[in-house]
Amino acid sequence: MHLELRLREIPAPIISTRQLDAAVQTLQRITSRADGAESIHFRNLKEELKQRLMNPNPAATFEQTTAVVGRERLLLSLYLEYTGRSDTAWLPPFDETIAESVLGTDGAEWHSGRRRQAVQLFFTHFDALPALDDLCYRLLQSFADSESHASSAVNVWHQNPATIFAIDGPQKVANAAKKGETLTELMARFALPEEGRFSARLKESFLLTRLELVELGEGQKILEELETIRTLPYQGGVPLGAAALRIMIRRVLKAGGDWKGDWPDWILRLGCDPSLAGNIFGEWWGCWHPTSEELDCARRAVNRQTLEYFIQFLEQSLRGKPGQDQFEARAGFLRWLEDTRKIRRFKLLLHPRAYVALPNAYRQQKQRVAQIEGSGQGTSVIVMECTDDIWIVEGTHIFAIRAFKHDFPVIEVFSENRRSYSYLSFTQEAMHRDTCTGIWKPHMGNWLPDLLSQMRYNFHIEWSR
Repeated sequence: MHLELRLREIPAPIISTRQLDAAVQTLQRITSRADGAESIHFRNLKEELKQRLMNPNPAATFEQTTAVVGRERLLLSLYLEYTGRSDTAWLPPFDETIAESVLGTDGAEWHSGRRRQAVQLFFTHFDALPALDDLCYRLLQSFADSESHASSAVNVWHQNPATIFAIDGPQKVANAAKKGETLTELMARFALPEEGRFSARLKESFLLTRLELVELGEGQKILEELETIRTLPYQGGVPLGAAALRIMIRRVLKAGGDWKGDWPDWILRLGCDPSLAGNIFGEWWGCWHPTSEELDCARRAVNRQTLEYFIQFLEQSLRGKPGQDQFEARAGFLRWLEDTRKIRRFKLLLHPRAYVALPNAYRQQKQRVAQIEGSGQGTSVIVMECTDDIWIVEGTHIFAIRAFKHDFPVIEVFSENRRSYSYLSFTQEAMHRDTCTGIWKPHMGNWLPDLLSQMRYNFHIEWSR
């Protein structure tokens, strides 16, 4: 008897397109749920809960109003979408009572899905949550009780819960940055999302922490980034720009009080002139209650920067001219006045072209800058009120220096209501060489020792240099 021992070919299964599509859709639904995406059924339940909250029974409690299957997951999903505006006003603020109702009293009892939602809520709304402290505590409980996870992000959070899940988490993470590490690299290392209030606060803390560490006068890129968000509220409602100014001023004072690099230029870019009064002073300075020493330090910064602008105009006016050899002495005298803190305030009067060339932040300082008319192109004058009741007037080109004690001939120069002044006011009558009521000294020969000698003799003050 002959037996056929060959195995016959197994026919390939025939799967219809409809069957294949159905399988793919099932797999997609499973994957979506694993990723936290909402199914149609879930969205319907959430809409039902939303309607309950929008039209509650006045006699019902929050728990009674939200008594639906899966209420905790549904409520957390709604709070993730909370904006605080009128479109979500029907949702009660996430305070301690709501936190306990939705999250329970022990984060160690959470399953992974509940913890994932709580983490999302923390990163998304962070300091906008009234019950942030409670949420942090439960997250710490949850991560302390859980084991490591296949997700690399969860592993990172599991290893650093006390650093991340804290009311000062952004500052703690910022403090953990390695030398030379960028914000992007830091966020990647701690597996932090790019969006959300936690990341926004981290960026602020990171920039301010970096400002604490850079060399005095440096950190241009950090300051430029801070400038773009300077009006945002920081800790205690202090604007971010004011927080940066506080760091800079305290660092300068700690180092001896001398401003370096281009830091003086940032006083106006990050805040405002500390010599101003009223609401604008309160917004940028009064909000953090600086000491008189700190305010004086800030004023010196603005003084120095404005003075440097005048020195630039002075150099341009003398370049290639007979008086060019006197530039270093004239510039040095002005810087010496500022370095020895003899200048209390000054006004910079600029030819219209020079006025336009001045950075906009300085043109807006009416108490410091104005235009001068009736002068040659590029002509500028600087009026300085100094210690010992001394007034000094210096100008570009071959302008002779004028010095007065007590009574200054053009006292209205510091008026904020006037936008322009006549050049003749600073060259004629009481300021003319023949009728000057003070000291009139051209920049010729050994002029500076002679000027100080005349001030000693006429004004009875000792300004030795």
